[in-house]
Amino acid sequence: MRSSEAFGFLQMYLVDAPGARFKAANRVTQGADKWLDVQKWNSSEECVANLKKQGIRVCVTSLEASKPIGELDFSIPTALVLGNEKDGISETMKSLADERIILPMQGFVQSYNISVAGALCLYHIFQDRVQRLGRNGDLTETEKMALLANYYFRSLESGPEKVLKFLERYVKPCYKIN
Repeated sequence: MRSSEAFGFLQMYLVDAPGARFKAANRVTQGADKWLDVQKWNSSEECVANLKKQGIRVCVTSLEASKPIGELDFSIPTALVLGNEKDGISETMKSLADERIILPMQGFVQSYNISVAGALCLYHIFQDRVQRLGRNGDLTETEKMALLANYYFRSLESGPEKVLKFLERYVKPCYKIN
């Protein structure tokens, strides 16, 4: 979550096994989870169906994959799936994915831990998007202003007042709010 927020990837989907409960540990996330749009799903099928309905390609990391992450074009809307450290990606998720990719490794160990794998993937995706698009983000100016207003509101003591001034200055003239 920290790496995702740090690179500006603000949407995160979590698929929990039946009966499992994900809880963000603040000592691990350092509060990054409060800046993310985290959506929780009960099944891989539901999650992937939702992503594909939005036109998003689904890529999973897999030790059995032969395609290195560097061969993908991340200017295309993509959801990257990372498995947990114990079990990896489920067979169901692998079967639903559009692509299986691997993070190349030079040493003798077979895999990175999930936080390192996630950070490496996100860094690569960030760099690929900047190289191909000249930027990482896809936010409109309105979405950027809303994100900034949310930041002020949630992190500064005077946040609500700053948001109200912002609304009065920029939004009220556009919509003639009374």
